[in-house]
Amino acid sequence: MTAKVFSGKDGQLLVGDVPIGKVVDWSFEGQNETLETTTLGDYERLYICGLKGYSGSATLLYYKDDGGSFNVKPLLTAAIEGKNIDFKLRLADITNREISFTALITSYGTGVSVGEVVRMQFSFTATGKTTFSLAPT
Repeated sequence: MTAKVFSGKDGQLLVGDVPIGKVVDWSFEGQNETLETTTLGDYERLYICGLKGYSGSATLLYYKDDGGSFNVKPLLTAAIEGKNIDFKLRLADITNREISFTALITSYGTGVSVGEVVRMQFSFTATGKTTFSLAPT
């Protein structure tokens, strides 16, 4: 079996099950809250995992497709209205590895510069259950 090294060309960002075109980058972070369970008589501190949280960000090229639709419209609409949106972050090859979650867009912005392609950056915080399918079974 040939080794597979993933690169940026393998990454995808989907809203629901629809890939959003022209993604420059995405990142995803997890946080585990620690709860101390140390009691009198213990000689070392003891901890268990508490609540888990996830957040991240992405950058998209702002463009209009051949049908006249803007690729950032579902993201901007959800952000402006303060509504949750379903995401999938995927590393695609023969067997897709993906992270599926619902998120609230917590910040977003865009800007223009001479000689540069217009980009939209946004950050998100996951809400509810996050599903990881990171390796083939």
